[in-house]
Amino acid sequence: MKDEMLRELDKDFNDKNLSKEQYERFRNMIIGKADQLDKLRMDHDTGKISDDDFFRWNEEISNDMRKIGAERRHMVDKNIDYRKKKIEGKFGRRVLLTVVLLITVGVSVWFAYYSYAHRSIADIPEPIQVDYTAEEREPYYFVEGQKIGRPEYHLRMQYIASYDIKGVVVASKHYGEETAFDKAFPVDLGLAWGEYAANRDALDCRLGYRKLTCHPNREVISRLKSGRQIYNLVSNNHLTPASEEIYHKLMSIKDGNYVEIKGYLISISLTDSSSSQAFEAVSSTSRSDHMDSVFDTSNTGCELIYVTSVEWLD
Repeated sequence: MKDEMLRELDKDFNDKNLSKEQYERFRNMIIGKADQLDKLRMDHDTGKISDDDFFRWNEEISNDMRKIGAERRHMVDKNIDYRKKKIEGKFGRRVLLTVVLLITVGVSVWFAYYSYAHRSIADIPEPIQVDYTAEEREPYYFVEGQKIGRPEYHLRMQYIASYDIKGVVVASKHYGEETAFDKAFPVDLGLAWGEYAANRDALDCRLGYRKLTCHPNREVISRLKSGRQIYNLVSNNHLTPASEEIYHKLMSIKDGNYVEIKGYLISISLTDSSSSQAFEAVSSTSRSDHMDSVFDTSNTGCELIYVTSVEWLD
């Protein structure tokens, strides 16, 4: 590390990107830290310090060396920028700085969004589902769309199970009023937990119309304990709100959010102002089934959730 850093320092000085004073300062800092590393290794070899102390101090000194390198690069960039400003005219400087700023901001915004939307979160637990008995499923519950800030519809549902799912949002999609189903379920969320949430590069999941498609990174999956079972650590959730407040919360959820959704898995029938658009659907009660269509009514695939609570866990 020492020799490489000194070579880079010499090159910066020869290219006139560092003054003599700056060059001498960085050279002394590099040599000083390198001497500390040499002494540390000697003390370790002679048994004066333990392995734990050796690795701890070695890492700290190495970090200091990297910081010196970063400071040198920053100083070089600063000197180059200053030299350019002296050469360029006033108008040229403004144009250049504006372009650089726009590019930097754009890249930074894109990188920040991408990093957030694709972030990994460890130790997210499995969803909690408490199935209802046949007797408990008998009562019907009703929701009028207009009463919760939604389009006109009449939702008739039965609770299949209470449901509490925590997950990082791997995909999200909002819907308008094109169909009765869109009116009743304005939001779809792909939610991940467990080993997939902790290793987001294992699957690339995207939402089409009411369908979550996940493409595997086989190299990553081969290293995980879950293996192919990682597909069972993500679910597509069709969400219908219990109140206007819940509706606005659901509509504000973004990719990368870490959220907790509470409510009920339901079977439903829905009628809007045009009775010809009525439909019936039943929620999945398993995370290991994967349906091809939202209109599959064989109790497989997506979770239909009547949402009574939304919380951000970030």
